[in-house]
Amino acid sequence: MLFPLLFPLLLSTASATETDSAPPRLGDLKAAEAFIDSAEVVVVGFFESEESRGYKELLDSTKRVTTVPAAICMEKEVWAELGVSSDTIAIFRKVRCIPGDAGAARPFG
Repeated sequence: MLFPLLFPLLLSTASATETDSAPPRLGDLKAAEAFIDSAEVVVVGFFESEESRGYKELLDSTKRVTTVPAAICMEKEVWAELGVSSDTIAIFRKVRCIPGDAGAARPFG
């Protein structure tokens, strides 16, 4: 008897969790820069539309890999500022500068 009462609640919770896991949309350069700077490693999908090649795969990946933040950017102005020219998925990783290296960054250091 309790099952019919709790089943709709369970369904609504499951669907809310699925939509909540959608990656954020980066609408301007300030939002993109803040997101890129928000963690040690982040993934940003730059797509012209939701039908672009790789879009659905990125969404599926973000549901399975929750330890790396991911976002989507469809704003061409942001693409230009970040040097993106076509649909792509980019991984951004912070680098540390080593003192004495005249500011040279070591990507895996």
